[in-house]
Amino acid sequence: MIKIRQKQDRIFIYIIVCLLLIFMISCGKVNRDNNGNKIIPSTSFTIVVYDGCQYLEYPGYLAFHYTHKGNCNNPIHQEKGEH
Repeated sequence: MIKIRQKQDRIFIYIIVCLLLIFMISCGKVNRDNNGNKIIPSTSFTIVVYDGCQYLEYPGYLAFHYTHKGNCNNPIHQEKGEH
């Protein structure tokens, strides 16, 4: 076992442990459906068209997230039998 000799080392380790605990506790619970998919409130997203496909844009931590819209009306999906 490593001996901590200096008071500064003990304070540094204490601060790191406290920060890790705060980080782990502060993560909010994500709502999920029965299949484990994340539930996004319908009022928090917008539809974005990129390269002919529709994507849902919703806010996340420090950035926006994008996911392909399931009923995208791009004809390429109908040709491949994805609809």
